[in-house]
Amino acid sequence: DAGVLFVLKTMLGASADAAAIAAARSLNVGLTISQQEAAARQRATDFFNANFAPNSMGTRNQSVAVDIAESALRTRTVTVTASFDAPQYFMRYLGFNTTHVVAYGKASRRDVNLILILDRSGSMADTSTNGQPCSTMRSAATNFTNMFAEGRDRLGLITFGGAWYLNFAPSMTFKSGSPSMLTRISAITCSGGTGTGTALYQAYSQLQTI
Repeated sequence: DAGVLFVLKTMLGASADAAAIAAARSLNVGLTISQQEAAARQRATDFFNANFAPNSMGTRNQSVAVDIAESALRTRTVTVTASFDAPQYFMRYLGFNTTHVVAYGKASRRDVNLILILDRSGSMADTSTNGQPCSTMRSAATNFTNMFAEGRDRLGLITFGGAWYLNFAPSMTFKSGSPSMLTRISAITCSGGTGTGTALYQAYSQLQTI
């Protein structure tokens, strides 16, 4: 019976850890804090059940609770508390049919200030011989931007060709603003020289200002 409990506790702990990590990674889904937390709670439940389905291995009364709190300045922590009643076999002769097992998973996500710097020089232009590097960059930059949390993270965009340009000043409304950072990314065209150094310096200056 102790061996069964050890295996079940290990599986419960791993499932709680997976749920907490998945939830923390989902705190970017949604334009409001409440939407982000709802998405994180749903993802935690989905991941937990995928790793340990209800009533697996004879367990009963499975419970999963997800708590999301700002645990430090600009840091949100997801805590997953999971439990079930594990079956006993030999201990039933002593009147113990089940043992209550509890495990915890915890993961934190710190908000960030980030300036995205994109090369829009002529070498990135879409051509029949060069492929579609500019289009690919726009798509990748869009996907990358969507990984961050509206209202929590602060994102900005600088592009460079022969000269640098502040396409989007650092803001926490990078998804919902008008124009948004996503709109600015979709409008990028590639041509001209390659002024990498000044773009890097200007991005650093933006971060210093923040």
